This record gives sequence, C-alpha cells and structure tokens, in this order.
Amino acid sequence: LRRYLISRGELPRQPLIAAVPVSLRQDDGTQGNEVTFTLASLATDVVDPVKRFMRIKRSMDYAKTRFQQMTPAQRLAYSVALLAPGAIKTFLGTDKNRTIANVVISHVPGPREPVYWQGCRVEGIYPASIVLDGFALNITLVSRHDAVDFGLTACKRTVPQMQRLLDYTEDALTELESPSP
Repeated sequence: LRRYLISRGELPRQPLIAAVPVSLRQDDGTQGNEVTFTLASLATDVVDPVKRFMRIKRSMDYAKTRFQQMTPAQRLAYSVALLAPGAIKTFLGTDKNRTIANVVISHVPGPREPVYWQGCRVEGIYPASIVLDGFALNITLVSRHDAVDFGLTACKRTVPQMQRLLDYTEDALTELESPSP
C-alpha cells in the first residue's frame, strides 16, 4: 500500500489504519460467525520494510493481547466503543474526510492439508470479499497448507489501477524475504 500510494503521489504523513476482523467464537461447537473488529497501524510512514513489518506486528500483537484478556462481551463492547464514533460519522456522511480505517484486511485460515477437486490438486484459493462505503479496499488472505493467497477487492474510482497493488505486494514480499546487507 505504501508503494502504491507513493506511485500516485498520495502517501499520507500519518500511517494507514486497517480494520481487522477478529473472531469471537469459542470452540464450543456453536455454528456461525461471531466477529468484531480491531484497528491496526499499517506503519506506512516507516520507510524500512522490516521496521514497518515489525511495527505492524506489534500493533496486532497489542490488539490480540487486549482481546485475550477480555470476555467475549467485553470484546464486543470494546469494539463498539472503539468503532462507534467513526462509524456514526461514516454512516451519516457528516465527515467524508475522516474514516474509521483506510482498508479492511482479514485472514481466513484455509485447509491445512492439500485439497483436491474432481481429482485435481487445488493450487489457489482466492477470496472475493466486499467493499463498503468508506472502505474502498478489502484485502483478504487465505492461508493453506503451503501458501497464502491474496484476494483484493476495491472500488475502481477510489483505487484506480488496483492491479498494481498485486505487483507491489509481490515486490514487498520479496523485499522482506531478502533482507538488505
């Protein structure tokens, strides 16, 4: 996202913020989704990719630690309190320049073993998600036995040339895999 925004001359001084879905479901055999959201800094203001990655990780670790210390009801109340002011402004349209977050990023754990369909090994699971007013980009990752697949869904007016994000994502992953001397 940092590289994409730089290429468009639109990198903000403040880091982008991701709305990240968090499952509240307990392993009690119940069906359905019980999801809330937390916010995470994407550290787009940090130039060094490793430092940026570590700052993002710290942001998510902090949120996860807070959630683990809460009951499900406390998690839900915390999320409502965290998101309500921005959500009200977004839904009422009272402040178009301020949003709760800039992007939704989620992870869906996929199969841990290779999967076959009609005798052929599945080589990718690419999610298609939704974008909401105020959230013009949704990035969903599906992890599976030996890979992570990315699904990007965006508003083409707000995120033009979205396909460049895929190129920049590949570049960023390569950059993280081969640390500089």
